[in-house]
Amino acid sequence: MKMLIRYVRTDMESIFNHLIKEREPYYEHTLEGWDDMPAHAKATIIGVSLTIPITEGRLNMGIWQEFTFVSSATMEAVVRLWLL
Repeated sequence: MKMLIRYVRTDMESIFNHLIKEREPYYEHTLEGWDDMPAHAKATIIGVSLTIPITEGRLNMGIWQEFTFVSSATMEAVVRLWLL
């Protein structure tokens, strides 16, 4: 199963990189780095938050479900992950 999940992650990255190109000459928002505008665009598609139900102290997810932390920025950045 881990092999399948790895392929899904690789395929999803390829899809997003195909849909939203980096370093496009028409990007105007570039002061924070060449990867910032593509990261904003990808975040609007993926979303920026996720709610997972917890039942009896455990994540309540199906057999084939997983969640993956995704950072669309390729330049070095500080990332904060909040688990509440």
